[in-house]
Amino acid sequence: MQMQKQSLAPAPVLVVPAVNPAQGASGSVTKELYTKVKFPGRLVMLGCGSIGQGIIPMLLRHTSITPDQMKIVTADEAGKLVADQYHIEFVVEPLTPDNYGRVLKKHLLAGDFMLNLSVDVSYEDLIAWCQKLGILYLD
Repeated sequence: MQMQKQSLAPAPVLVVPAVNPAQGASGSVTKELYTKVKFPGRLVMLGCGSIGQGIIPMLLRHTSITPDQMKIVTADEAGKLVADQYHIEFVVEPLTPDNYGRVLKKHLLAGDFMLNLSVDVSYEDLIAWCQKLGILYLD
């Protein structure tokens, strides 16, 4: 069986003029494209690898949280430049089975939110600890 050669023509490119999302094409102000969720407490992110670095701007855009309500607790310097860019406190303090309760208690109170984006930290222990203290948890 002989295969026919196909020419691969470049795909057409669609050019769209840049428009401020808060302005329509006519220049009139339109409704925001997202809803801003109220965030009353503090947020502690565990870890700040690629996912953590990518979620910081989303949290700041789509919630009412401010950088002074956020803190990053991590085992290494990954993500420090992004945290500095957004003026978010960055704490390098690796969590171990012996110290996680003591370390996290310095940063979280009942009603606060822990976002676990770390690796090699037992989510089961963190969930139980958060539940006992009334801290919201997401992994």
